[in-house]
Amino acid sequence: MQVSNCCGAEFGPPGWPDCDLCSCCHEHADVIEQDKPSIEILDMPEYDHKAYRSSVITTLIQKYGGRDNAIFELEAKVASLKVEADSLREMVDFEDDE
Repeated sequence: MQVSNCCGAEFGPPGWPDCDLCSCCHEHADVIEQDKPSIEILDMPEYDHKAYRSSVITTLIQKYGGRDNAIFELEAKVASLKVEADSLREMVDFEDDE
């Protein structure tokens, strides 16, 4: 099998010699012969942050009954978490003083 000399991964489609780009590091590479690739490249779907963000916003709007309500509720939760974090810091400081 023909693999790249840089890391032993297969070449990108359509393969050597038409493509001399290593499928792992995406650099031009020379070819070597091996029984099997040293590295197997998995084809992962691309993460779509825009779609995730949209789904989170839609879910929050539905949960709280509107954009303004969602913003208000989330601000209240942030404030509550700040108070909780401050009280935990004070507890740690108190235990360190003993």
